[in-house]
Amino acid sequence: MTQESRISELAKLAKPTVSVIGLGGAGCNIISWIAQKGITGSKIIAADTDAVHLLEVKSDVKILMGEKIYMGRGCTCCG
Repeated sequence: MTQESRISELAKLAKPTVSVIGLGGAGCNIISWIAQKGITGSKIIAADTDAVHLLEVKSDVKILMGEKIYMGRGCTCCG
């Protein structure tokens, strides 16, 4: 194995892992924008209390927060 190929293999292993998390309506909108632009190299996560909005979000992972308390209706409807 040449020095160049060894360095190349080590560089592949040293690649950082990035996760982007969007919280709430605005955060989830940004997450969808990132996904639609085709930005790659990161795990895209959306978290919200609004189930309807969360269904529309483009992301790798979706987390419905406060499911028992807000029942997917979002925080503002129950306050």
